Amino acid sequence: MSVTPASSHCRLISTELNLRPTQVEAATALFGEGATVPFIARYRKEKTGSLDEVALQTIRDRLEQLAELDKRRDSILGSLTERQLLTPELESAVRGASTLAGLEDLYLPYRPKRRTRAQMARERGLEPLANHLLLQEPSLDRSAPPKPISARKRACPARKKPWKGPVTSSPSSSASTRKPARPCAPTSRPSR
Repeated sequence: MSVTPASSHCRLISTELNLRPTQVEAATALFGEGATVPFIARYRKEKTGSLDEVALQTIRDRLEQLAELDKRRDSILGSLTERQLLTPELESAVRGASTLAGLEDLYLPYRPKRRTRAQMARERGLEPLANHLLLQEPSLDRSAPPKPISARKRACPARKKPWKGPVTSSPSSSASTRKPARPCAPTSRPSR
């Protein structure tokens, strides 16, 4: 006789809540038919052995937890089998896990790592360029690197004198006010 997950769950719940297995099995069958907790507590007392609403809610919640645990367990076993990482010891440990947290702790070392944008860039060979940009080392091709923006601002002649004209929210259309600002503007936009 094979043990189905529902019957093993009923036995587990009956021992956890100190109830008769027939009470838990009857409540499980009624929940499976779509009955609600108040309905079972009021109109199906003869089937459940007069379980109250609190006990029925506890049974329902625990059944949902165990179903979720089984679903996650199957997902983990499928993932480990697909990646050929499943050993008999690991399989027995995963099947024996009684909580979702314990199951996730077992799976953590085997969980596939997420591919970040940085990892994809490394795979494409862009790590030396990133290091060059971060460290501001001399250029890779031995030509002089472009000046940083802060150096361009210091060399800007318009920065030496503070602006004395009126402050407006829109740029001026007269050539005399635009001309001093042009040396500060970059000649070309950096490409992305």
